[in-house]
Amino acid sequence: VIECFNYIEAAEQVALTERVLGVLAPPDAPPDAPPDASPDASRSPVHCYLQLIHAFCCLHREQFDQALPLATAASNAFTALGDSRGAAVCMGVQATVHRSQGNLDIALKLLLLAQGPLAEAEPFAHRLMSCQNDIAGCYQELRNFDEAVALYRAMLVVAARTDSYYWT
Repeated sequence: VIECFNYIEAAEQVALTERVLGVLAPPDAPPDAPPDASPDASRSPVHCYLQLIHAFCCLHREQFDQALPLATAASNAFTALGDSRGAAVCMGVQATVHRSQGNLDIALKLLLLAQGPLAEAEPFAHRLMSCQNDIAGCYQELRNFDEAVALYRAMLVVAARTDSYYWT
């Protein structure tokens, strides 16, 4: 779901958000209750990924005030479960929010932390290229053009290996 999120229409993103929120809500919760973010609920990998999808939905709707705490909670839960790649995808969401708010240093730190775990597994190649694209963009903003070019070249290698050119 996360890999195809950039390709679906806004209305489909909203529908996906509503379905995710329905799954995250406790069974006896009123319809307008916030998603369950209790520590016990966040121990499930499925719950963590649903939180991440919800954060993605908020991010793509530019609801940064909701996306950041959701991504942070999901990242913490993934870390508690020992899932470094899930946490890394969350860091990408967090970094996008920070970068959009002008916090380039925080964004770059999060992206650099996320890059390693994403590079370790082929199913995360799309997220890795997204991360590298964002790091390169930060480097450009910081006028570190050589480092940006090196990352763009690295993205081309991953794109050729996976036949996925969305980020290139």
